[in-house]
Amino acid sequence: MRPGLRFLAVSLVLLAGLRMQPAAAERVRVTPTFFGMHVEQQFYVGWPAAKFSTQRAWGVYPAITWDAVNPAPGTFAWAPLDRFVTDSLSRGVELVYVFGPVPLWASSRPTAACGEAPRGSCHAPDLSAWTEFVTQVTKRYKGRIKYWELWNEPDAKNFWGGTHPELVEMARRAYPIIKAAGGIVLSPSPQGKMGPAWMEGYLAAGGAPFADINAFHAYLYDAPEALLPLVAAYRSLFARYEIGQRPLWDTEHSWGEPDSPFGGDVDQQSAWLARFQILSVATGIDRSIWYGWHHDGWGTLFRKKTRTLLKTGVAYNQLYDWLVNTSLGPCRQTGSLYECPIVREDGSEARAVWSTGAETSIPAPAGYGRYRTIEGQTVVVPKDGSVPVGMKPVLLEATPVN
Repeated sequence: MRPGLRFLAVSLVLLAGLRMQPAAAERVRVTPTFFGMHVEQQFYVGWPAAKFSTQRAWGVYPAITWDAVNPAPGTFAWAPLDRFVTDSLSRGVELVYVFGPVPLWASSRPTAACGEAPRGSCHAPDLSAWTEFVTQVTKRYKGRIKYWELWNEPDAKNFWGGTHPELVEMARRAYPIIKAAGGIVLSPSPQGKMGPAWMEGYLAAGGAPFADINAFHAYLYDAPEALLPLVAAYRSLFARYEIGQRPLWDTEHSWGEPDSPFGGDVDQQSAWLARFQILSVATGIDRSIWYGWHHDGWGTLFRKKTRTLLKTGVAYNQLYDWLVNTSLGPCRQTGSLYECPIVREDGSEARAVWSTGAETSIPAPAGYGRYRTIEGQTVVVPKDGSVPVGMKPVLLEATPVN
């Protein structure tokens, strides 16, 4: 790269020459609501030392899912969900409630297997039971829970064993109930690289009208740059069904388990997280909800046994500071080098830079006198102007002229 390289106002170049949708190549404004989190045990571990404005109510203990709240016909155990909603709202976040799993008593196939989940819990519910629960829960939390996600990972056999038409019918019944309670509806959220194929079947079955926000889970099990063709596939699909104008939310993701690519150590994990968050902004994803704060083995940012903020947690907070209240993009790939320009509210400029190949060094562009690391360090560019660039992004910053 030559000193003073200028970013071209063109579409972000993806892997293998793939180009993004034109809308995602524009400069993107980043607000605090972009950052979201799953918090498994906030009453026992404490509130996260992380910055986020959206909390997804999934994987919570004590359980607040449909089967836990509605354990028998006409019976509602609201106390855990009441406590969760009150505590979370006191922290200033917006809540996303996720429907599922099916209570055994309401399941159409109560003895049928659901992978590792309890029998019956993934199969289509009795529709009167479903309608009653949606009515009761949205009525109770009207004005408090703002967002309602229609189902979690329906392409996974442990969460959904029914058909596309069955889930569409559930969405058709739930949508007007949620809207009448002032809620905003998220589509079901398929996961992984096969998610677009599942979503296409759902939309073909008639699911398009029954959501306000398009949701998915970007579990890539791959380098974070694999997000780019995945988002392009979703955008193309949604455009065909004339729902591409809706916000796009990634409501659950991380590098996965320790044996996943980039899951082997905290440096790889931190690099994955930082690159993924930057690219999520660049592709026009409106909200990005991390999984999870202290979930053992899945995207862990905080070690609950030792009460330790991990390098990954530090990286998450650094990315919040780098991105919030800025405008990012359009980004550019040159070989293995990725660069994303950032403009802050005060007009100052920065560039997030990383390499997907071997660690290298680049000359700092004219006027860029320091860089920041995802570990929170600020480094003055040496006299020779050389900046080391590797798998972890660095943030080059323009410095005032004396």
